[in-house]
Amino acid sequence: MIKVICFDLDGVYFLNGKSNFLKALDELGVSENGAKRVFLNSNEMNKQYKIGRMTDEEFWSLALKEWNLQMTTQDIMDLLINDYETNPFVVEYVKKVKDAGYKTAICSSNFPARINGLQKRFGFLDDFDVITKSCVEPSEIVYSDDYEPAINTAKEWE
Repeated sequence: MIKVICFDLDGVYFLNGKSNFLKALDELGVSENGAKRVFLNSNEMNKQYKIGRMTDEEFWSLALKEWNLQMTTQDIMDLLINDYETNPFVVEYVKKVKDAGYKTAICSSNFPARINGLQKRFGFLDDFDVITKSCVEPSEIVYSDDYEPAINTAKEWE
């Protein structure tokens, strides 16, 4: 029996954030490859940031230096969050399944600045049950993601 329905954030609950951020960086003179090298690719700096071994300040200071931008770290984090939008279908679906008695969860590799900024802007965490452990078997969870390797990894737990 399904007890938890789990959602990814980027590309599922939220739309266009990454692409709009890349466009904004392009308008500031940062090449697409340069932006992706720091922001999207799984380079060591990005990995360290995502697992909490770098602070927002450390990561974004290095990113600004790499991109040769004269901005504050808060300015670049605000630029990141500025053009995110929620997927209204998913927002409504999350509320419906929660009202139907299912636990709702987030499974995402997002970093603190994005989560905190999106929470401040949208209050989206209120739509999810905040739990550190679901206390259910993998077969009792429905998981959605727009990133195929994450789906494949989730299938390994079946």
